[in-house]
Amino acid sequence: MAMSICASIPITSPGYIFAVRRTCGGTLTCDDICTNLELKKQSTNIAINGPNQQWSCLESLHVYKNVRSLADNYDEDKDSYKLGLSILRYKSCKGSGCGPNYCCCQSKV
Repeated sequence: MAMSICASIPITSPGYIFAVRRTCGGTLTCDDICTNLELKKQSTNIAINGPNQQWSCLESLHVYKNVRSLADNYDEDKDSYKLGLSILRYKSCKGSGCGPNYCCCQSKV
């Protein structure tokens, strides 16, 4: 879910997009996480982890995981017009504490 939201955020320059899980209660913001050199080292792709590669945060999200799941609608529309999953977009990369649980990070090409 988080990756779908991250990939749909308009960007100003081409790049690779990542949804990075964040620890609830951590002190690091998504700005801190997305620009962390250890995150960059996780990729073996030189286009992503090259020495001049710029990483930044696009958005922070809270994906609510303990929600009622909807029934399969293949044979019948039994859960139509019912709320499903929800995601809160913070429109910021500065939140800490137990707020955002995913960061949308970009590695510019």
